[in-house]
Amino acid sequence: SIFETLKSSFGCDSVVMHRVVVKPDPKTFNYYVKMKKENDGDGRDWDNAMSGEDFAAYLPLAPDGATFYVAAGTYKPVYDANGIIPADTATMTYRINSSVTIIGGYPDTITKVGTPSDPTVNKTIFSGDILGDDEEKDIEETEECEHFSITKGTDPEKLFSVNIDGNCDITFKNLMITDANDGINLNSKNETQKINLYLDSIRFVHMSNTAINSSRKGLLKVENTDFYRNNQCVIVPMNVDFKKVNFEENYGILYYDEGGEYARFDSCFFKGNMGALNSQCPLTITNSEFTESCGNVIVLSNTKEDVVIDNCKFYDNSSDNIIVTQQANLLIDKSRFERNIISNGVVSNNLTSNNSVFVENKQKESASLIVLYGEANLSNDTFDSNVVGSVIVGLSLDNSLFRCVFSNNNVEYVLNYPSGITKGIVEECWFDGNEAQYLVLAAQNGKQIFNKSTFSNNDAITLLSVINISSDVNEDVYVLFENNTIVNNEVSETLINQAFSFVKYVNNTIVGNNIGSDFINYYYGYTQDVSLPFVGNLIFGNRFKYFCQHAL
Repeated sequence: SIFETLKSSFGCDSVVMHRVVVKPDPKTFNYYVKMKKENDGDGRDWDNAMSGEDFAAYLPLAPDGATFYVAAGTYKPVYDANGIIPADTATMTYRINSSVTIIGGYPDTITKVGTPSDPTVNKTIFSGDILGDDEEKDIEETEECEHFSITKGTDPEKLFSVNIDGNCDITFKNLMITDANDGINLNSKNETQKINLYLDSIRFVHMSNTAINSSRKGLLKVENTDFYRNNQCVIVPMNVDFKKVNFEENYGILYYDEGGEYARFDSCFFKGNMGALNSQCPLTITNSEFTESCGNVIVLSNTKEDVVIDNCKFYDNSSDNIIVTQQANLLIDKSRFERNIISNGVVSNNLTSNNSVFVENKQKESASLIVLYGEANLSNDTFDSNVVGSVIVGLSLDNSLFRCVFSNNNVEYVLNYPSGITKGIVEECWFDGNEAQYLVLAAQNGKQIFNKSTFSNNDAITLLSVINISSDVNEDVYVLFENNTIVNNEVSETLINQAFSFVKYVNNTIVGNNIGSDFINYYYGYTQDVSLPFVGNLIFGNRFKYFCQHAL
């Protein structure tokens, strides 16, 4: 700092302070930083480390490829984006104008260059709590969980701000970033340029707006990082790659704006979050866990792109919906949904599910585990001990269930196909020990095939009800019930309710069922042959009042 006295002819002199910052040597790429400067303070090594204030001045002037090694301590911004000490602390920021790397986690007493970083012991913190007056404040509370924000007023709008004319790569490692409106805000002067941001072992805490906020395309790659009690974690149009990242008690997780090509989450942990992981591009989530979430949706996709859920766990959540893909193709593989309290579980346009388990889920109100608006193919899935309105509701196109198990569920319907199915296939499935009003309801649909499936030990008002599955003009609209086993069910009214439908019963084994009224309740109103195709079935040991109640 240089002080200059300006003489005045009126007898009132002025003293002006000029702050001079020496631009870093473009040939120097390694700088060392401590809370207070050491010796020369030029940052050439730990013994001559620059101060935190000088770091704030040097950072926007650093050449491409520069690395700053920052010792333990709590650092706060000093200048605004123009390098001036502002009166308004909200404009204070760490400005980045080049491709740089910032690494923390070094001891505050370090002297030897090359000493490894250890962020678990040495905390390097960049904080926007300029006056030390921030405090937690509840911004929303539900019966299921609480969520927090930060009382803001003195915090910077952007703790780290990037505004670059050109492509760049920025790396943060082994740091804590706390108490600001935005933690890292990315922008570029040229919309065609890309910013790549690499984060490793970062902890974002108490961002009152967004931890990472970008308006530019590029790559966001995050590893071994924590997001804790932020309003929103990520808002970007970038390609997103997260691995071993924890999201805990955040109001929002991800809003993925249009523009990116993919979003990937691998081995991530989500706990107690309110908002959704909301993607507008192909989304892949693998080996991850979601628990204690309490918002409207946990995973949301509003695009036609594919969504993949592979080897994931959703448990102990209290959310209106777990997964909603309104247009996307949804693939669920080897995943587990357990002890969730829901309005609906999975709502999908086109669903493929394999080797997944839905167990002990309960409804907030009349809920469905799976709601289908398009084609669906489920194989080797297990639905056990759920208390919901329906296990599966199918509303349109083709549905196929293969080797699925439905056991010990307490529901109104196990399968509820009220309308719109062009073709439904239930093959080699097992329905055992369920309590339901209707085990299967199929109405106003196209061809329905039940083949090689077992219905055993269920307690229902009606086991199978088919309504309006017939056509005067299309002989391919019917129900085929073939090679199934129906055994030891308790049915208070009707085993099979067949109304205005054409049903073929072929080679079924129906044994030991206790039926309160009708074996078959048969209504017909079409001009087709009203005969009841009943061929090759093995029926014995059943108790009922009437084998067939028949009305035209």
